Formats: sequence, C-alpha cells, structure tokens
Amino acid sequence: SGLIVATIGAGWAFAIDGASFLVSAAFLMAMRIPVGEPAPRRSFVSELADGWHEVVSRSWVLACILTFSISNVSLGAFQVLGPLIANREMGGAAAWGIIGAGASIGGVAGGAVALRWKPERPLIPAFLVMLLAQIELLLLVPPFPVLIVAMGAFVTISAIVISNTLWDTMIQQHIPREAISRVSSYDWMVSLVFQPLAFAAVGPISEEIGVQETLLACTALGLVANSVVLLVPSVRNLRRVDESVVQEPIGAAAAAGDPTDPPLATSI
Repeated sequence: SGLIVATIGAGWAFAIDGASFLVSAAFLMAMRIPVGEPAPRRSFVSELADGWHEVVSRSWVLACILTFSISNVSLGAFQVLGPLIANREMGGAAAWGIIGAGASIGGVAGGAVALRWKPERPLIPAFLVMLLAQIELLLLVPPFPVLIVAMGAFVTISAIVISNTLWDTMIQQHIPREAISRVSSYDWMVSLVFQPLAFAAVGPISEEIGVQETLLACTALGLVANSVVLLVPSVRNLRRVDESVVQEPIGAAAAAGDPTDPPLATSI
C-alpha cells in the first residue's frame, strides 16, 4: 500500500484495498464448515464471567495479555511519530511508503519462520523476539536513512508475527476448546484497550519533552515489559504439546491451568 501511495497515488491504494475486501468475502462465502451440535444457550454475562475465570485462573495468560497491552502502547509511538519524522526529515510520503513495505515483507518473513520454528517453551522466545521489535523506534533517534528504517520495520513486524504465532499456539493447546473464543476476546480487549490512549498522548508528550525523548521512553517501556514478563514462572515453564498428543483435561489441577499438567485441548 505504501508503494502504491508513493507511485500512483492514495486514491488507487484505497480502491485496491476496498477490492481486496470483496475478494476476502468471496473466499469466506465459499467456505463449507461442518455443523456440529448446538451449544446450550447461556446468558451473555455468564459467558463473560466464565471467560474471565479462564483468564485469571492461569497466571501465564494474565501476565502475557498485560504485557501485550504495554507493548502496543510503546509501539504506538512509531505509528504516530514515524510519519511526522518521515515527512520532516526523510522525504515525505514516499519514504514512509518504503518503510511500510519493509514492514509488510517482514510480516511474510515472520510467518515463514513461525511455520517451521517449534520451540519447547514457546513463550520464552515469544517475548525475547519482542525485545527486537523495539528497533524501529530506536532507528528514528535520530532518523537513520530510509532503507535502514525499513529494515528495522522488517525486523519489528517479523518479531511481532513470530511472537503472536507462538502465543496463539499456546492458547490453542492449553485452553479448553469451548473457552478459546472467550479467552481470545479478553486477550484482544486488554491488548488493545490502551493503544488509542497512546495514540492520543504521544503527540502532546513529544511536544512537552521532545520527539527523541518520547521515542526513547517508549523503547524503554517495551524492553522492560517484555523482559519482566519472563520472571513469571508459569510463562517460562509453559511447554509446547507434541502434535501427536491428544489429551482431555484431567482433574481440578488441569482446570486451573498449571503448565505442568496435561494439555487441555488438542494441539494445532
């Protein structure tokens, strides 16, 4: 999209983006999903309560989603201040388009790595790679050449995709199947709830203390958050389930989500 904006204009970028939604809708309409037994009807509030119980009964889930929330706040500075710096010091929209393209390619590369990489304790590398994600912020202090910043964006988005894949795998493997959607809902809500506030606050803060100082503060915030979460034993000790293993929850300890217990759902 960034390259399209830089070469043939923003209008074409929006038109192509809109058309891509039509293509996506066509694929969704073509899907054929087996119909299972209908779930018993329950109140919305009781389902919310059950989902929250699934989250707070597992310290690794709660610690991770709080960390994601802080990470999204810290990386929000790049989205707010990056275009400003690109416009002032790096050549404008064309430069930002190149940086965006680097990020997109990084997403594809990160996905390719995540397909093959199956660490024994996935949440440890999931947060270690997120330490690398802060590099795009540092490369704006002061701004490096456009291609270098684009490489930084490549690394950042690669790290995010790898981390998200490892995290989602753990959710699929260790959360009861019937609760995955509720846990994922809380995950997305908590992970993103403060990001709009970050978008609103970064501008005034940068005017008050300076752009570079704001970027450095956000970098430090991301580094601290993704380091501290590894001090939580249940985060470090959670293990990947062998893909040939299929086990059901066993006893009350399994329901509590102790990472040393048998898996609560089939692996992906």
